[in-house]
Amino acid sequence: MSPRTSAITGVVATLITAACAGSGGTAPARSTSRPDSAATGVLSVRIAIYGGPMRPDGRMAMNGQAAKRQPVLLRDARGRVWHGSTGEGGTAVFTVPAGRYRVSSSYCGIPTSVTLAAGTSRPVALQCDVP
Repeated sequence: MSPRTSAITGVVATLITAACAGSGGTAPARSTSRPDSAATGVLSVRIAIYGGPMRPDGRMAMNGQAAKRQPVLLRDARGRVWHGSTGEGGTAVFTVPAGRYRVSSSYCGIPTSVTLAAGTSRPVALQCDVP
């Protein structure tokens, strides 16, 4: 495959992925490992941006705005990794086995640990502070 064909294929794949994320604000996560027979739960990871210059009304320019199409990584206690990215609403949704996870994003935010019980849904917030 020529470099040009490869580049065009990459652009098309990106556009299809973005279209599939939809306007619902969440993007499904993909896993580098498969959940085993353990019961699962749902982690909804939202990346929000805060800060920036002060507006004339005294509020910050960014006050919880969604960080769209940004990477999210989960790592469980056994070292298994799940990759995803946020949708238009700044949220990535993961269905994973119950357990303890380290949640992070290379985009920003402080990594956090969370415990997920089987059959539950748990929100996780990563806050990105900008100057």
